Amino acid sequence: MGLSKSERRVAIWVGVGIGVAVSSMLVRVALQKKNEQMSNLPGNFDSLRTAVGGKPFPSVPAELRERFSNAVVVHYEGNASEQPSTVKNWVIESAGSFRSERLFVLVEESTGEGNGTSEEEPAFRFFRASEAQVTLKSGVEADDLKAVLDEERFQVIGTNSQNGNPIVQFRDISPPGIRKALAELKGFAGLVDSASLSPFPPPPREISHTESR
Repeated sequence: MGLSKSERRVAIWVGVGIGVAVSSMLVRVALQKKNEQMSNLPGNFDSLRTAVGGKPFPSVPAELRERFSNAVVVHYEGNASEQPSTVKNWVIESAGSFRSERLFVLVEESTGEGNGTSEEEPAFRFFRASEAQVTLKSGVEADDLKAVLDEERFQVIGTNSQNGNPIVQFRDISPPGIRKALAELKGFAGLVDSASLSPFPPPPREISHTESR
C-alpha cells in the first residue's frame, strides 16, 4: 500500500532534517580536525615545538598568550649560559599594524630571586628581536658604521627619532644570534660606545571574561 500525499510530505521533511543534521555534524568534525591540525603546526603555542628547528618549548606563560594571541614561537631558550638559570628567552613572531608587517619580539621571562617576584609571578621584558640601537662615539657618523658592517648580516635601517642613534637590523634572531650581533656591534670600539636592543611596547593583555570575574 502506497503512502498518502501527507505521509510522503512528512517523509521528505524527515529526510531533509536528517540530511541537514548529518551535514552539520560533518562540518563540525571537519572544522575540529582542521583546528587540531593548525594547533599542531610548529610554532603554534599548543604545538610545543618552535617554528624554526622544531625544538621543544614548555607551556607558554599566560601573559604571552594574552598579549600575543595569534603569535608563533620562532625560537625558545631555556637557560642562557650568560644569564641566571631563572631567565627564559622567547622569540615570537606577531602581526604588526599592517597585515603584511611581521614583528619579531624577544621576550625575557625571569622568575625567582633577583626580580622581586615569586615563581608564580614571572617578570617579562620585551624587545625588538632583530634591531639594535647603537650609540656612536663623538664625531662618528652613521655612514662610518655602515662602512664596516657586513651587509649580508647587518643593515642600518634608520635612526631613533629621540636621540638620533642609528638603528641596526640583523638577520639571526635566535637568542644566541642576538647576543652575537650585539657583541659584534660593541666590538667596533673605535666607532661604537654601546649597543642594545630596542624596547618593544607590548600590546595590552586580553583577559577572558571567565578570568576577569
